[in-house]
Amino acid sequence: MRATGDTLPPSIALSASAVLNVILDPIFIFGFGPVPAMGIKGAALATGIARLVSLSWSFGLLHYRCELLTRHWTGFREMFRYWGEILHVGLPNAATSMLNPLAMGVITRFIAGYGESAVAATAAGQRIEHFTYLVPMAMGASLVPIIGQNWGPDTWIAYGKSGSKQIGLVSSTVFPVYSLPFR
Repeated sequence: MRATGDTLPPSIALSASAVLNVILDPIFIFGFGPVPAMGIKGAALATGIARLVSLSWSFGLLHYRCELLTRHWTGFREMFRYWGEILHVGLPNAATSMLNPLAMGVITRFIAGYGESAVAATAAGQRIEHFTYLVPMAMGASLVPIIGQNWGPDTWIAYGKSGSKQIGLVSSTVFPVYSLPFR
């Protein structure tokens, strides 16, 4: 939905889901009125309800506002063709996303031979390392809808302008903050 250029409705749907989860969590975990205390099962139920509401809202937006969902059945051949196009991009992305956790698991397995202290120290170091990736990862994630919106034969100039403005803004404001601890 973000790639269509309208980022507000999906943001509202996700935010409403988080707020609903915050409201329902204590009710289902500790109990309130006729709702009995369910503990961790209540937390899972609250999260499930919040995500179901967000999913329903998102499907409504996709169908009625963006007109991206249809009830017209085109057949299995067309469906598999679309799935193939999606997987052509999605599978390499999924494989790339799995590399870091798999590598960390292998590294942790090797370090486990040196004891719990070594594993704890490595985990602390990994958390610090992940903090340093925050800004570049956020930049990459925020460029995705901009690139998606401007993907086309005559829109690369707009992409270049918006992307370079965003990179310049982040570079001039966030990177100096990262350099403060090293003064």
